Amino acid sequence: ACGVVHRDLKSGNILLEEHGHLRTVKLTDFGIARIFDREATAPGDRVTGPPVTMAPEQVLGEWRTEGPWTDLCALGVIAWQLSCGAPPFQGETRDILRAQIHDPLPGYLPQFEVPATFELWLRRMLEKAPNDRFQCAADAAHALLTLPEPGVEPDGSVAPTALRWRRREPELDPIGLEIFAMRGAPMVGRVSER
Repeated sequence: ACGVVHRDLKSGNILLEEHGHLRTVKLTDFGIARIFDREATAPGDRVTGPPVTMAPEQVLGEWRTEGPWTDLCALGVIAWQLSCGAPPFQGETRDILRAQIHDPLPGYLPQFEVPATFELWLRRMLEKAPNDRFQCAADAAHALLTLPEPGVEPDGSVAPTALRWRRREPELDPIGLEIFAMRGAPMVGRVSER
C-alpha cells in the first residue's frame, strides 16, 4: 500500500504493538521493498523474498509484474497459515518454490470455524496469475469484511451453531484493516470508529 511493494511479508515481519487498550499493527523489514512504478529499473537479478510467502511472479523473478497483488498473495499465505496452522506449501525450499508456480493449492482445513466463503476469498488471494488476484488492498479488505458470519449459508439461512468470528475482541477490530492500510493507526480521537 502507499505505493510500496514490501516483497518480504511474513508473520515475523508483522508486529502487534500495544498502547494501553489500543493495539496496532506494524510492518517491519522493508529491506527488499521497492516503490511500485511500472517504469522502475530492474532491482537486480536475484530472486528475493521468503520462499513460503513468495508470489509466483517473485519466484520467477518477473519484477515488472510485481505490485500490490504480490503482497496480497503473501498476506493470503499468512492468513492460510493462521487459519490452518501451516502454510499451503511446505518442504525443502526448491519444492516450495516449484509448488508456488505449478501446484494447485491443497485442501483447505481450518482449525476453527470460518465463513463458508472465506476459502474462496483466500484462494483468490493465492491465485497463480497476478491478474486473477485482488488488485489492491481495498478490494481484498472489502471482500473480507462482507463475508457472512460462520454458520451462515450462501442462501442467508443461519446454522444453529453459528459463531461470531469478526468481533470476539472489539479492541482488535481495526487490526485487519491496518494490515490492508485501510485505516491509520492509532485511532486516537476517532471514537466512533473504535
